[in-house]
Amino acid sequence: MKRKPVHIRSFAWMKSRYVNIVLTAMLRFTLAVGVLGYASASPLVHYPFSQPVFQNIDDEEQIINGVVTSGLVSQNGVLWLTTQSGLVEYDGYHFSRYKHKKDDLNSLPGMYIFSIAEQHSGLIWLATRSNGLASLNPKNGKITRINTTTLPAKLSSDSLRSVFVDSQQAVWVGHDKGVNKLDPTGKTSQQYPLPHNLKGVTYSIFEPSPNVIWISGTYGIVEIKNNIAQPIEAVAHLNVRDIIADKQGNYWISTHRGMWIWDGKTRVIAPKNIPPAAQKSYFRNAVLADDGTIWASNYGKGIWLFDADSQTFLRQFVHDPSNISSLTFNDLGKIIKGPDNSLWVGSWGGGLQRLDLNSTGHFAHIRHSLMTDIGLSNGNIRAVATLDNGHWVFGSKNGGIDVFDPSKGKIAHISHTSTGEELTSVISLTQDSNGRVWAGTHAQGLMQLDIPNNVAVAQNIEGLQSVSLFRLLAMRDGRIAVGANRGACVIDADLTRCDFINKPDNQPLLDSITNLYEDKFGNLWVACHLGLFRLKPSATLFEQFSAHNSNISNNYVLGMITNKKDGLYVITSTGFDEILDANADTPQFLDRQHTMNLGAAKPGGNALVDKSGRLWSGATILEFDKRKLHQYGADEGADIGTAWLGSFAQSHNNTMLFGGTRGVLVVEPNGYEAPVHNSKIVIRKWLQGGKTVTVPTNTVPILESNGRAFSAQIAAIDLVYAKHITYEYRLDGLDTEWQTLDENSRWISFTNLTPGRYQLEVRAKYNVVSGNIAPLTLPIRVMPAFWQTQWFKLLVALSIILLISALFKWRIDIVKARAKYLETLVGQRTQELAAINKIGRQFTSHLTLDEVFHDIYEHMAGIACADTFGIGLIDSDREHLIFEFATEQGVRFDTYKRSLDNRGQLAVHCAIKNQSILISNYDQQFDLYHPNPDSAKHTLSNGQTGAQAVSMIYVPMSIQKQVIGVIGMQSFRENSYSKNDITILETLASYAAIALANAKSHQNLIEVHDQLKVSVDQLKATQEKLVMQEKMASLGHLVAGVAHQVNTPLGISMTALSTLDESFKALEDDFNNNQLKRQTLEGFIDRYQQAHALMTPNLHKTAELIQQFKQVAASSNDTQVSHINLPELCNQVIAVAATQAKSQNVTLCLDTQTPQVIYANTNSLNQVLLILINNALQHAFKSQSNKEIRLSYYISDQRLIIRCQDNGQGISPERIDKIFDPFFTTSIENGAIGLGLSIAYNIVHQHFNGTIKCFSELNRGTLVEVTLPTDTLLQKPAS
Repeated sequence: MKRKPVHIRSFAWMKSRYVNIVLTAMLRFTLAVGVLGYASASPLVHYPFSQPVFQNIDDEEQIINGVVTSGLVSQNGVLWLTTQSGLVEYDGYHFSRYKHKKDDLNSLPGMYIFSIAEQHSGLIWLATRSNGLASLNPKNGKITRINTTTLPAKLSSDSLRSVFVDSQQAVWVGHDKGVNKLDPTGKTSQQYPLPHNLKGVTYSIFEPSPNVIWISGTYGIVEIKNNIAQPIEAVAHLNVRDIIADKQGNYWISTHRGMWIWDGKTRVIAPKNIPPAAQKSYFRNAVLADDGTIWASNYGKGIWLFDADSQTFLRQFVHDPSNISSLTFNDLGKIIKGPDNSLWVGSWGGGLQRLDLNSTGHFAHIRHSLMTDIGLSNGNIRAVATLDNGHWVFGSKNGGIDVFDPSKGKIAHISHTSTGEELTSVISLTQDSNGRVWAGTHAQGLMQLDIPNNVAVAQNIEGLQSVSLFRLLAMRDGRIAVGANRGACVIDADLTRCDFINKPDNQPLLDSITNLYEDKFGNLWVACHLGLFRLKPSATLFEQFSAHNSNISNNYVLGMITNKKDGLYVITSTGFDEILDANADTPQFLDRQHTMNLGAAKPGGNALVDKSGRLWSGATILEFDKRKLHQYGADEGADIGTAWLGSFAQSHNNTMLFGGTRGVLVVEPNGYEAPVHNSKIVIRKWLQGGKTVTVPTNTVPILESNGRAFSAQIAAIDLVYAKHITYEYRLDGLDTEWQTLDENSRWISFTNLTPGRYQLEVRAKYNVVSGNIAPLTLPIRVMPAFWQTQWFKLLVALSIILLISALFKWRIDIVKARAKYLETLVGQRTQELAAINKIGRQFTSHLTLDEVFHDIYEHMAGIACADTFGIGLIDSDREHLIFEFATEQGVRFDTYKRSLDNRGQLAVHCAIKNQSILISNYDQQFDLYHPNPDSAKHTLSNGQTGAQAVSMIYVPMSIQKQVIGVIGMQSFRENSYSKNDITILETLASYAAIALANAKSHQNLIEVHDQLKVSVDQLKATQEKLVMQEKMASLGHLVAGVAHQVNTPLGISMTALSTLDESFKALEDDFNNNQLKRQTLEGFIDRYQQAHALMTPNLHKTAELIQQFKQVAASSNDTQVSHINLPELCNQVIAVAATQAKSQNVTLCLDTQTPQVIYANTNSLNQVLLILINNALQHAFKSQSNKEIRLSYYISDQRLIIRCQDNGQGISPERIDKIFDPFFTTSIENGAIGLGLSIAYNIVHQHFNGTIKCFSELNRGTLVEVTLPTDTLLQKPAS
């Protein structure tokens, strides 16, 4: 129902602010005194601040103005509601309304219905306010009226207030003049007026024991026994509206002023603890629940809950404008109890609601309410925790933190930090072993709660700034584990830092954490979108378990919980797994989703285990022993909106708490049993001959021969789960397979049934809950018409036999003659077809067009007259029909073409229409295809013009339903061709089309082959040229670097040598002039020694650089495997590239110095490493200051991994997949041609049988990883 707004202004007393204050005070009083009754009664979970779920029922606008006056759940499970606007029926699928229609005696006598009752036969009795009584037969919709004028049954008044069916099935009707009693058939009526001049209206009728009736109303209670009516003095002062009996034999009386308890004799008392104001209010009715509680409706004050055993008032439930699952209206009509322990609450303006009593002893809700200060401050609960002292803590999205005492409600609210800052989104909570309570926030970091002072104290912990703390876990060693939006960490014991834990590859986790759990072995388990991670107590890196390296059902892990042994249950986004040993080196994940036959259903991520070993979440219960997963929600009395992942906790006494967008669900799991729903399939409506008839129950429907059809609407009546039932049906005797039924209409229809006996079978099952639905089986008989009887069929059969016998001989003679003719014809046609097939195979053996043309012509001329013969092919643009081969009496025509737009030419017509043409006389028959004759003339090779033919055939040639050309034959004589010639030519045309297509394809293939050969040669030349350019460019980088390195020591040596040369010349002059002195000679020797000391190391350095250059730049054609000292080789490559790196202010270093000897081709490995470093120098850096290129290597899993990593600008995702492609470069403006990494890729794959990969992140750098198998690298080659 589209709920109409409730206009409180229509009730004048609600305008008073005083009344609102009184209601609030009564509610608080109710919560306070209600706790006293919980020791003896448990209809709701034992928390006075909690609320049940009153589920709003959409009545499809059939409950006019939202007013429900009364109702019942019938024996077949249908809900009937009486209203001020007719009778409303609800079968779990749809609401339908019976109305009063003027001049229609088969409609209700009036619209305002006050009361309703049902007999065992299923007949419904209705008491109207001013139009008498009516009975309704739901099986056929028939309505019978009884009032003050009907005979023989006659009422004393038409103004009725109550109707009741006693144990003898007699019908009692209450009104303003006492009561009338009707016999079970409704045929006779007896009046019982009020005794002793009592006056008033009879509102209720009750049967305390067989043959005793209590009628009650404004006059108290009157007992009718042995046809004598006597007032009961003890309750004469009460203005009664309803009476029920409890299990102790006491009677609960709803009156116009309060609720009263009567022992059936003289004692009348009020329930204990009931507020005095309640005993001045209007109680409509009450019902007794299965657990011994009394639920009473009140006009103006909602629902009142009592414990029948202790006769104590427990709770009051009223409309709360801030709680969508509260009562919609405080003005209640009557409460109706269903057989499934549901309460259907009808209000006086707020429509219909439902309360599931099966769950009220186990489920309750904590809501945000504007009517009490002990509820939640904010209903959007993101975090939940239970404390050692039994208190509960709730963190909300925008309402701070609430602390609850389960026996009192909210006792503290923390809305600000110690610095006065408002506490915003709290998303995680925990209490450590020291009793400290911690809160994680979305953007304010970690807080320690000072609950006595109602403040949160911010913690300055290194590593937790600017992260969202999704999960907190107090570990057994006293530390706090943190799950954040970019990984997980553990806060140290000093509460100073929280270092994030890296993945097995020592890279950051960088993912949002969904769950944290510590197993019995002290292992920390972390769940996220990348799988499951484990941190052992002494480890520093995570172990990772994902769908890639283990058999976990999905990488997106939602939750974990112990399996009460040595393992864990793991809930993922698509499955449910179990780890038997959480401490195993390689944990095994078992697929419980399939082994327990759960289908597509799975447990929720907020997993908790109760004492019975059942696995709970905020919406599911998994029973391992029964292998059943139960789902529960608003229908079962649990509704917290959207549950938040991670918002759950479990107290020491096993109470479970689940947070969501609309509050907290409190679950007491002990003793809870998921209800098993039972129903049966019934026929709701039955149509025969297009008319509604009485629904067959104990009779076999008989369909007459003129109406061999029926329609049945079926339903398994379930007022809660009807729309979650799947139906299948079949008509035994007609169907062998079960058919699925439309769940909305549920109509089964069969028409034109053949006479015979059938059986309609319908079965059903629940989709979301456990239950049993009894199937429906209904025998059906279809009667035959006279011509469908056995005797008529026998007579017709004998007549047919005689007729057949007479015709048989006549037919045999015709068949013999026909067979002889066909035998001759078949022989002739077989010979022709054999010849044609032979010719066709010969056609397809040719591979040139000219051979095919001549072969087709020679064979066609041998079969039929071919004065003129031609083959036309449609060009590639499909614009012209080109005749390259055409002949007239052996003389070739010059090639000619015909436009396909010229439909007047028969050859074109044949090709366009894909239709064969046969002309016996052209002048007389051409207008069958075109109004004007074809006047085109064509020239023969001898220069003459072709003659006009008289007879002609045109046949299309097709391949795969596409016309490729036309074959034409012409004769200068009339009637030269027959239909048989058409058939022969069509067959040969099929072979000819294949032969022509093959020849043309062969010709095209030769041309394409020649073109491709030229293109390949050109590409090879171009590629070799570009590869050589890249090699020369790389060699240029090497030569430039080496030249720079050699230039400096050589320059120093040349300078020293020049100085020494000048000294030697001076010495020589002194010697020649006999002026040489000892001092001069000693000076020369000293300068010589200085020059020698300067030149010797520089020349050695030059020799060493040249040797390194020779090793790096050696020819790649050398494939010899040699001994390689890996760190020495890496240092040599770095030395060669050092000059260019220094010019770019780039630091080159080798991170790994571990000795490692391998056996490989030195030149190839040199070239790969140099390409990687040069590529990084050329492309990695732009403007950043700290530039590094780092080489490293290590051996793992029989693989040598060599890494070249820079901290440069990185590579964009759209480019990284292309960097190993030839000629791909990101620096084309610098002259790069993009072959360096391609060459390295080929060397790694072809020379070493390895792999090379690139990983990059923008503004973070690039890592190139070369992986080489060690099966040959570590083995010394044979000498």
